[in-house]
Amino acid sequence: MDSNGVGKAGVYKYTTTLRKEFSFVKCLNSTACQQAGERAWLAISKFYENCKK
Repeated sequence: MDSNGVGKAGVYKYTTTLRKEFSFVKCLNSTACQQAGERAWLAISKFYENCKK
């Protein structure tokens, strides 16, 4: 969130990084990680959209 130019693909890449870093994330299936990435991106997008208003 502090970096300019981080988009949806960057959030998805970060979920992959978290999967490698934390053991409890390794136990989740890939669909759960993708859903978490989508929800995070949606939350970030709505936050910035509301800030612009």
